[in-house]
Amino acid sequence: MKIPIRKSSAGLSVTYYDGDYTNNLIGVSFSVKIIDDDIVFYIDMTRNIKVRNKEENCYFDAKELIENHSNLKSLAIYEDHIIEELTKIYKRYPDANWEIDLDFGTEARFIYAITMNFSESALLIKVQEEK
Repeated sequence: MKIPIRKSSAGLSVTYYDGDYTNNLIGVSFSVKIIDDDIVFYIDMTRNIKVRNKEENCYFDAKELIENHSNLKSLAIYEDHIIEELTKIYKRYPDANWEIDLDFGTEARFIYAITMNFSESALLIKVQEEK
């Protein structure tokens, strides 16, 4: 079962294990796919790559994430609607195995096992391992 969460854009912050970080990435078309005890949180990241101006920060940061994907530590989302919808799903399926799918279109696609920490103002997604 696929559940759309948000079709419009929302900002993402990412941190790396080496201490580097960025808050210039944009995700669109957020959705969740539920298959038995597995839940995949999908984010379309292609908007960062398909910009006209290749000097934009989101382009450089997307390229950095693609190059350093194995060093990804966490992602943070501050969009209230996304946090609320994922909280509902998380509560409905408390024992599910969660993954995140970061889709950069023809450039790359990365899937990670994750854990999530919710607060009223932020969702912190901690990367466990790359799939």
